[in-house]
Amino acid sequence: MHRRILPLLLLLLSGAMVALVLSCNNNNFGCGQFGLNVYNAGPCFTPPPPLGKHLIAIAVCPGAPALPTVTSSSSPTGKPSPTATPTPCATATTVMIPDVVNFNAGGTFKHGKKLDFKDISSVAGWFRNNTNLSYDGSAVPGQFTTNNPGCTCIYASSGGLVSNPMNVAIAANGGSYPVCSPCSAATASSTPTPAPAAAPADVTTAPPATAKVMWRFDAHAAISGQIAVGPSGTAYFISTDHVLHAIDNLGRQLFARPSAGGSPVAGPAGTVYVQGPDGGLIAIDSSGGSLWVAAIGNGGPIGTGTDGTVYASANGDLVAVAGDGTVKWRIAMAGVRQVLPLPEGGVMAVNDGGLAGVASDGAIQWSFAPANGIVGDATMSGNTIFAISGAAIYAIDSSDGSELWHKQLAEPPASGVVSAGATLYLGATGVSAFDLNGGQIWSSPLPGAGATAIAATTTGKVIIASNGGHLAEVGPGGSISWIGGDFGKVSSIVISQSNSIYVGSNSGYCWKIKEISGN
Repeated sequence: MHRRILPLLLLLLSGAMVALVLSCNNNNFGCGQFGLNVYNAGPCFTPPPPLGKHLIAIAVCPGAPALPTVTSSSSPTGKPSPTATPTPCATATTVMIPDVVNFNAGGTFKHGKKLDFKDISSVAGWFRNNTNLSYDGSAVPGQFTTNNPGCTCIYASSGGLVSNPMNVAIAANGGSYPVCSPCSAATASSTPTPAPAAAPADVTTAPPATAKVMWRFDAHAAISGQIAVGPSGTAYFISTDHVLHAIDNLGRQLFARPSAGGSPVAGPAGTVYVQGPDGGLIAIDSSGGSLWVAAIGNGGPIGTGTDGTVYASANGDLVAVAGDGTVKWRIAMAGVRQVLPLPEGGVMAVNDGGLAGVASDGAIQWSFAPANGIVGDATMSGNTIFAISGAAIYAIDSSDGSELWHKQLAEPPASGVVSAGATLYLGATGVSAFDLNGGQIWSSPLPGAGATAIAATTTGKVIIASNGGHLAEVGPGGSISWIGGDFGKVSSIVISQSNSIYVGSNSGYCWKIKEISGN
């Protein structure tokens, strides 16, 4: 008996080993498996699994949500099974002044081959193409108030999709309704194409954290520089066709104007600073108008100080410009890419060669120049500056530039270092967390091949992009909360004051992403 079983077991085992080898050699995503929202590295990589239901269509209808229509269909067993389909609704409606009108957004979700239909009015972004209607979503999601007679198009957006348009004809009280042309399929500032498939909105479950794409804007040219987010939540970025784009909270383009340079800078008062198309530093207000131009030469802004001073790198110099456009001082310092305000006053400047402490009058107070230069951005916590050089992290005293300590790392990070509270984060093939004394707290691998950008929220979470086009959130303990893709080559991740996530890529897309459950 045992003689018969043993060959059979060996045959089954060898077959399993062949299947394992084939599965390792026939995918390009790397190795590991997922369990309980944690990615466990293994001898070979597997593609990250889908996050479940994802939104594939949105329908805007007037009034309260309608129940889906249920019909019978045949199942593989031959027994009839119910199939839900969305109830059709009108694509146009009429209202009068001063009516209050309600709309609902019905989402079609897909999970494998199964479709589900949910009311997503409360989680969708609502917008209209003019001011004939005012949105009052703080009271009732999808509720609008009439302002002026005329025609308006209503849209809802969620999960990277824009809904079908709802055509609204508005008449004065007792007057006749206007004849409205059909609304376009989508607004020019929000594309109706699907969002990354693994970053869905699932409004039926509440995992520890789930991300939703609020909108995706197509700039039609690569975004190679950094995104700047103003205090009102407006995102500013410069595409490689030399256009500055301003995108509001709903994904609508507020304005676009010619610009040079790679990245804008948003000041605390809402002013935006860019390099002009013909050189010089330009201050722009929230409507896109120029406030002033400082003739500093060719170069772009890199940051602002606590006193409203704007710092720019121009023609090999570091230039300080006052809030009224007056040049305060300029010093020779080539290649400056970042400035951070110092507790002692003035700023710390970062270039490829090292760091420098610059007083408020432009005098250089100290410098720190490690042999391997500086990789990516530096960060500050209290009176300590943290920076990456080669395969080491350095802690520098902000008052005199002296080294406090350094720690060798297993591999050189590719994206600098960021901080949140008393924790430092850096990305290489994965993401690691360190305390302020250099002690490693945790390390988490990522699917894909290394980090390209990293940012930290105020709640101790890390958003990191990989070369494989994935975007992942890693929680305070090192566990992966969610993974989304495909975002392509991510050039910028910015966290707003409300912990919304803004992502820019070389494919020309800017995304706004937000958690819809969890902490």
